[in-house]
Amino acid sequence: MLRKEIERKFPSIYADFIRELFDRFNGAKIKYCILRNYENFPYPIRLSSDYDVLIDKEFFSEVIALVDRLASQFKLTKLLDVHRSSGDIRSQYFSYQNEVAFHIDVMKAYTWRVFEIFNAGIVLREAYFDKTKEVYIPKKGHEAVVSLFGYLFFRGEVKPEYIETIRRNINNDEESFLALLKCTYSEKRVLQLRRLIKKNNWSGVSKWAKYSKYQFWYRFKQCNFSYTRILKYLRKRLFNNTGFFICILGPDGSGKSSVIDELQKNIEPIFGREACEIYHWRPFLLPAVNRRSPGEDVVSNPHEKKPYSLILSLLRYFYFLVDFIIGIRVKVLPKTKLSKMIIFDRYYYDMYIDMLRFRLKMPKVIIKTLGFMVPKPDLLVYIDRDVDSIRRDKPELSRTELLDQKKQFKKLVESFEERGLSTNMNGTIEENALDIRKKIYEILSKRMEG
Repeated sequence: MLRKEIERKFPSIYADFIRELFDRFNGAKIKYCILRNYENFPYPIRLSSDYDVLIDKEFFSEVIALVDRLASQFKLTKLLDVHRSSGDIRSQYFSYQNEVAFHIDVMKAYTWRVFEIFNAGIVLREAYFDKTKEVYIPKKGHEAVVSLFGYLFFRGEVKPEYIETIRRNINNDEESFLALLKCTYSEKRVLQLRRLIKKNNWSGVSKWAKYSKYQFWYRFKQCNFSYTRILKYLRKRLFNNTGFFICILGPDGSGKSSVIDELQKNIEPIFGREACEIYHWRPFLLPAVNRRSPGEDVVSNPHEKKPYSLILSLLRYFYFLVDFIIGIRVKVLPKTKLSKMIIFDRYYYDMYIDMLRFRLKMPKVIIKTLGFMVPKPDLLVYIDRDVDSIRRDKPELSRTELLDQKKQFKKLVESFEERGLSTNMNGTIEENALDIRKKIYEILSKRMEG
């Protein structure tokens, strides 16, 4: 994306906030370094990019407080404050009047799990002041280490579009690149990594990083290991809900899939596509009942099929119920502790609102009554679309049946109160996704206040 386009789309108040923040760092003589993505400062290089700011440990608490005070002055809403790597990294997400969010990573060390993957103190000490941007930035060799190890340790591989930039920075400052790595890794391992990069063997580079992760667990002394760091890391992971769980409901043909695709684009600055997982209806901890169609428990044109008998219906229902009760808690909710966004296209409630889709013939009251055991999402969204429009796409659904489903969906959303949202498809898909994003921001901000 061209710089002019980014400056047009990125809210100017964010740029003003970022510029003022670093001016205050400079005025207070705080030791810091913007590790990457500073080329368009104070604008990001991409709308979804963040600023990774390395801070001297002595100033860490002061900086966090300064960010909060300044955000309040600019009337920014804090959506998330994520503690990563046993508290060494604080990811703070902000929004202004429901505009697309942005975030800043403030770090006192560059750690993976509880281990420092390179000596951040050297990067900070040797950073230099860029007179054009008026901020401190790292040496090119150090920047290459930050980018390379950021992708390798947190994503397992380097994206192809970033390879050339990393190689160019290494070639421009190979001495700093090698010197920084030798502070943490043996000279033999560092030279091995350099040879792999020269040969453009990036699968070998990924394996090198994977082996280094294993080594960390056996080299506690070099990695500044302590049980306190382990306990802090586990506490943050187990008890901090920094993700989001959302369910999108609506009759067949209401436009759920289109809205979900657009929502992913809208929410990317907080939950990128790699941190977003989509489930269709249930978690599938238990395998699909229909073996011929793995991952599905419904058939094509489901409303044309006859329902099962009462006994088979009850067996199918309790099988699904167990999957929801255990599967959501074991497979889904733990991921929200890892700052992931979980989107369900349909959910448990569809079983009693549209029983024929699942070929169930049983008392609806059973499904409703036992639903209390199923974990509720952070947000339940109903996609409302005109009945005649739905019937043009799905003529097998009767008008009476659709009207009854709409009535039940609306009643369900109302029962969720502030955690429920009904959005009308009479507008554009972009408008619907924006409505959902606003509601997500509202819930996240209230979570922060609480």
